[in-house]
Amino acid sequence: MCDKNDRKCTYECIPGYWGDLCDLTCPLTCFELNCNISTGHCLKCPLGVWGAVCDRVCLTSCYGGDCDKENSTCTHGCLAGKFGDTCEHNCSSWCVEQTCEQHSGHCTDGCVQGWFGEQCDRPLLHHGCYSSNHQLPLVLNTIIVVLCLSLILNVLLTIRMCWNCRRKKKKQGGQNEEVDDPSSTNDVSPHHVIYERVEEDGGYLTYPSRSSIYDQLERN
Repeated sequence: MCDKNDRKCTYECIPGYWGDLCDLTCPLTCFELNCNISTGHCLKCPLGVWGAVCDRVCLTSCYGGDCDKENSTCTHGCLAGKFGDTCEHNCSSWCVEQTCEQHSGHCTDGCVQGWFGEQCDRPLLHHGCYSSNHQLPLVLNTIIVVLCLSLILNVLLTIRMCWNCRRKKKKQGGQNEEVDDPSSTNDVSPHHVIYERVEEDGGYLTYPSRSSIYDQLERN
């Protein structure tokens, strides 16, 4: 039914049409071809598309593939491992089963062993809490390798120094043995007087003369 003066439709248009005279066709992308009688915008979009005329595709990370018609926000949440209004972000790989809250990204089921934080992005490195089942960031691995190599090098240097000290002491001992001990030297001089007998004579010690000793040796 329309106005008799300007032919404008008095009520709504039949499905699939819009405009003052209901002579314009609604976009084929509209759900059941229903659109606003004044703007021609779709009243509802089919599953998986959004926008004024339902010509934009929802992100595949939306659970069920459905999103809000106006802003593409995932209406039924995200697939596992995704978060954000449009599920465009990845949950932390350290979340248990990689599941997190849709808007904040906080791990909903806790962290895997060796990690903590709301998004399980902080490794436990103190008091032996770090789990060997998960890799450290590259910089931390580098630090550990450098420390280990430094320790090994210090041990090798210590061993080398001890060996050099022992070798030096041994060499010094050998040189000392080659030096003669003056106290042990007994040079026999031809002028050394051999005493065979000491006789007491009136309280004085008398020593035989050198000639008498030689005479006695000749007689023997």
